[in-house]
This record gives sequence, structure tokens and C-alpha cells, in this order.
Amino acid sequence: AGTVRITGGSSIDPTGAIRATSNVVIRGTGQITTGSSATINSSSGSVEVNTSGGLVTLGANVVASGPISISLTGAYSGAGALSSGGAISITGGTSISPTGNVRATGNISMSGSGKTFFDGITVASSAGSITVNAGPVADHAVQVNASIVSANTQRISLTGRSTSGTQDGVILYGASTVSNSSGDIVISGTSVRWGTYFTGNSNVTSGSGNISVTGTGNDWGVFLEGTSIVSTSGDINIDSGNRGFVAGHNNTTTTIGATSNGSASGDITVSGNRYWSGSTKVNYKTTGHIVLNSKSADYIDNPTHNNHTFTGAASVTIGNLSSVRTVTVDADGTITGPLTVLGQYINFDA
Repeated sequence: AGTVRITGGSSIDPTGAIRATSNVVIRGTGQITTGSSATINSSSGSVEVNTSGGLVTLGANVVASGPISISLTGAYSGAGALSSGGAISITGGTSISPTGNVRATGNISMSGSGKTFFDGITVASSAGSITVNAGPVADHAVQVNASIVSANTQRISLTGRSTSGTQDGVILYGASTVSNSSGDIVISGTSVRWGTYFTGNSNVTSGSGNISVTGTGNDWGVFLEGTSIVSTSGDINIDSGNRGFVAGHNNTTTTIGATSNGSASGDITVSGNRYWSGSTKVNYKTTGHIVLNSKSADYIDNPTHNNHTFTGAASVTIGNLSSVRTVTVDADGTITGPLTVLGQYINFDA
């Protein structure tokens, strides 16, 4: 068929394959559910799935040479993979929980008032950006487990807002990877607990792009366990707000800048009104400048930088001269420029 249209139903539940040489349009006023054999294929057009009053569950793959657009008011889920030669958008609903891969040549955008959960999948754009915006919700807002989120040149942006006292704004775990070959990565989480939480050997990496991680929480702003945040030539900025920053927690190693056999040339800035290293291991490596500082004129607790290693940096600056808190530094490594520790009370072991 040229164009296929299925419209007007209060419930649309196709069970067989839908194929068109042009566009596929499915519109309804209630739920839209496709069976496990109901593939949707547009060989030279777009696919639109739109409901004004319900959920969308896609049980089979959707393939289009053009854009794939899914608009709904309820939850999105399904094992069907989405593959587009253009853009992919999932907007207007509550939770977004695909269990099939999402791949596009163009931009990928997902937004909803509930949780966005990637569980063992790949979300990848070969030439576009990736934007995820979730919440506010009484759960993890953006939850990435054992998954890959990747782009090549355009920005990756993950934004999550949680209202839960036991969940986080953005959480990466299960050896997940957020990677961009040359573009920027921006991750921002807000929660009653931890704003952003990276653990379980998860990595955030860019070749030449900048990396920004922001966390706002009532407990901790940014909480890092076994994780790497690395960029070969871009700057890394971690803003943990008033409640501050944790790294190397729970017998893990946190790496920022470059891995032991990698290289980095950008500047690294970590700001927050608390800084606790968790006492296991924190590695900073770059030939640029490193600044670890309070967000405001002073900390809200004594900052501790235990078991830190600084490698290759042009300079390392720790603390704030106006602070009346005790700044503790237990560090080793080799840098090419000055190491400066600022504060009115300093404990230093290097």
C-alpha cells in the first residue's frame, strides 16, 4: 500500500503486519497495542502513532525510512524495536519503558511525566541528538540499567526530576554507558535523595565534547561509586550544589578525566558545599587544570579528599580561602604545576 491509515478507534489492537511504501498513521482516542507479529514498516515514509487518551504498547518492531512519532497520554512500553532513518520522538505521556532498542539517524527525544527506564537496551543516534526529560515522579526519574546511550556529534541530554525520598533523579548502573564520540553530554538530576547517582561500573565518556553532571538533592547532590567520567579533550564540570559530592564510595574507584591508560587535556571542575571521598579511591587525570571547590563562599561540612590521586595536571586547586571548615587532603600522584590547598584550617598528607 502507499499510505496506511488506522484512525478513530477508542481501542486499536492490530495483530498482523502493517506495511506501506509511504506513511503509516495510527490514531485513536484510547489505548493502542500491537501484537508480537504486528510489525510496522514504512519503506519510504514516516510512522505516526497517536492517541489522545491512553497508553501505547508496541509488541513488534517499527521501521521507517523517515521519522517515527509516538504521542500519547499514558505509558509507553513494548518489546518492539524502533528504527528510523530520521528522528524518533515519544512525547506527552507518563512513563517510558522500551525493552526494544531505539535507533535513529536523526534526533531522539523522549519526554513524560513518569519514569524513563532503559533496561538492557541501546538508544543510539548516528547523526542527531538524544534528549530525555522525565518527571517529576515519585520514583527514579531517569533509570539506566545495563544499557547504552550513544551519539556521534550532537548533544546527549538526560534530565530527571524525582520527588522520592529513596530514589534518584538520574541513576546509571549495571555497567551502563553514556557515550558521545565528539559531542557534549549533559546529565542533570533532582531528587529528595540523591540528584545523580552513578554506580556498578557505569561510564560517561566523550571524545572531544564537554561533560556536565549536575545534581540537586536533599541528601547528596552527586553520588559516585564505581564509575568513570572521562573526556579526551573536553572539559568536565560536576556541580553537586548545596548538599555536595561523594566519590569512591563503598570500596569502589571513581575515575574523572581519563583512565589509567588513557589521556585527557580538558579542565576538571567539581563544586559543592560538601565533599566526601568515601575513603576508597578517587583518580583525577588530565593535563588541564583541576579545581575542587565549594559551591558557595563556604562549605556546610568539613570537606575530606582522602585516597586521591592526581596525575598530569597543570595545576590542582582544592578548597576555598574564605572557608572556616577544616579541609582535609590525603593525596598522591605526579602533576606538572602547583598544588594549592585553600582554607583557614587544613589537614594535609601527600
